[in-house]
Amino acid sequence: MQRLGADPFSLAAATGTSATGTSPTATDSGRLALQTVVADLDRELARCLVLASDRAAPGDERLAAAILLARAVPTCERAADLLAEWLVPQSAPETQSHVIDVLARSGADRVPAVLAAAWPGLGPAVRTRAVDAWLSRAGWAGDLVSHLETRLIRSGDISLQQRDRLLRQPDADLVERAGKVLTGSASPARQEMVARYKGSLEGVGNPSAGREVYTRVCANCHRRGDLGRELGPNLATVQEHAPARLLANILDPNADIQPGYSGYTCVLGTGEVVTGLLATETGGAVTLKLADGSLRSIARSEIEEFSTAGRSFMPEGVEESVTVDQMRDLLAFLRGGLD
Repeated sequence: MQRLGADPFSLAAATGTSATGTSPTATDSGRLALQTVVADLDRELARCLVLASDRAAPGDERLAAAILLARAVPTCERAADLLAEWLVPQSAPETQSHVIDVLARSGADRVPAVLAAAWPGLGPAVRTRAVDAWLSRAGWAGDLVSHLETRLIRSGDISLQQRDRLLRQPDADLVERAGKVLTGSASPARQEMVARYKGSLEGVGNPSAGREVYTRVCANCHRRGDLGRELGPNLATVQEHAPARLLANILDPNADIQPGYSGYTCVLGTGEVVTGLLATETGGAVTLKLADGSLRSIARSEIEEFSTAGRSFMPEGVEESVTVDQMRDLLAFLRGGLD
């Protein structure tokens, strides 16, 4: 179908009597030939629809049929729903990425809804592909911003290049909405908590006392020098961060999630629930880094559900075990030299 260079279904719509309304001409013969081609294509698409919908058929044949359906205007909407079946954790990331590319090229109206439904279960690399798909059409970019506003998609899921593309959209209102959501991802409740701890930014903290706070509260997940476990980001790099930024990151960990540090939940067919950071994923398995620092590889065939809520693996609620004065000491320790 792609070799025809034009949509034969649109061309066929123009068939009928000749432009002059007189007896059949060479043009009429050409139109009749085109109608024959379209009839053949209709039969082939019908065959592909049956095959793609048959869950008992081989998966590679079903996928090939669904991809062909996505290339034809009359069937691209149905194809979008069929292709959604491959945007699941049981599918290899390469397959998921290919399906998203096919969906983006199809231009089907259903594509944004399909991407949104699949989003929670997509890994980081495939999510990048999905955002690119949303940004590939002006009408879809608005849907992307809507999901940023509802926080289905977090601002940290949008790369710098993608942010630039989003903020260069021709719709000024859309750009204004995007600008607000990309710079204001903190929750009001967490912002209020940060404000309550502003007193920790005043005065001089005690790094030695802060080391004790770090060992008690932070070392289970973060490493700094010779202290702690390297589950979350290594904190040796935060010495130059402004105290206010550190305070916000500690009390509102979901406002600025660094790539690779969103928590994932994997539900196995046995009913077991495994939670951790996504360390690696291949066509046959995903590997999670668990809270104790160990790695667990899980075959995709064992996975029933795989999702992320777009939240940091670091929990909220540090304020429950750290006072304002202790926070001042912790900040002094984090910004001090390594032992």
